[in-house]
Amino acid sequence: MIEVKNLRKEFKQNRADAGLLRMLFGRVPSETVTALEDVTFNVEEGEFYSLLGRNGAGKTTTIKVICTLLLADSGTVTVGGHDVERESSSVRAMLGVSIRGERSVYWRLSGRQNLAYFGRLYDVKGAALRNRIEEIGEIVGLSERLDDYVERYSMGMKQRLAIGCALIHRPRVLLLDEPTIGLDAASARDFRDFISHELRARENVTILYTTHYMHEAEEMSDRIGIVNHGRIVAEGTPSKIIGMVPGNSVVTIDAKNAVNIDLSTLSALDSIERVHAESLDSGSSKIRIEAVVGTEVPVADVVHRLTSLGAEIGNLSVSRPTLEDAFLRLTAD
Repeated sequence: MIEVKNLRKEFKQNRADAGLLRMLFGRVPSETVTALEDVTFNVEEGEFYSLLGRNGAGKTTTIKVICTLLLADSGTVTVGGHDVERESSSVRAMLGVSIRGERSVYWRLSGRQNLAYFGRLYDVKGAALRNRIEEIGEIVGLSERLDDYVERYSMGMKQRLAIGCALIHRPRVLLLDEPTIGLDAASARDFRDFISHELRARENVTILYTTHYMHEAEEMSDRIGIVNHGRIVAEGTPSKIIGMVPGNSVVTIDAKNAVNIDLSTLSALDSIERVHAESLDSGSSKIRIEAVVGTEVPVADVVHRLTSLGAEIGNLSVSRPTLEDAFLRLTAD
């Protein structure tokens, strides 16, 4: 659905060391900054694809090139087979775009007026537009507030309305740039549920998503691309990304009657790399079991062996590398 190949984009910006007087009265020295360098990825129809990166990594620039707001210096981008430069009108007709959510709508209009305005921009009008507005109101959960002015909406409601405006013309592809930034935890959770369940289940929309929140990407994405200094440095499913960096799963067990147990019986299990036991003042033991990188501790087998040797299992916790761990490793300078 979206194909990005060898994308490159440079910008000129004033140098930070330019003197104030020179900036006011003379020519300001500039420098070239490469925002995107050989960016290549694709998003399949119906897929949820997240672009992750630090501030300034190139995520928003990529979104703007795809939605025809910026022209690339080189490379190609197609959406549904249409080139974003040569067939920009066809591309725009297929896209719904929300960049930084709530500022995508007009606060001094009502929700209904916003939807009508954006619908007319896409040549949706008459009874078809009126019906679509009611349908969008239901999809984004704003049916009872459509006639209120947007300035009275909460931030989460403004975000949902922005998505509604992007959906008014039934786009096949939705580009969302950090849509949950600034939302409280409850509103962000509702928004993620709305994206995952309503849009994907009811609208079958292909989604390209940018976010700084690793848990969002891990929860919702089919695939992830990690951008660093304008380049894609890793791509794959969330589990594949996590598996790209060193790390292993760790099981920690508090057990009674385990002081004299021969823990080599645990080390003999497949995928276990290291076992360490520490005696506690209470007389119990804290047993730490680490798996071989890329594998999991066989928890059921561990518990069975310990209990068969007379240990009484208390607390048991499992920790694993996270997407955030992988992201920080992959984008470290």
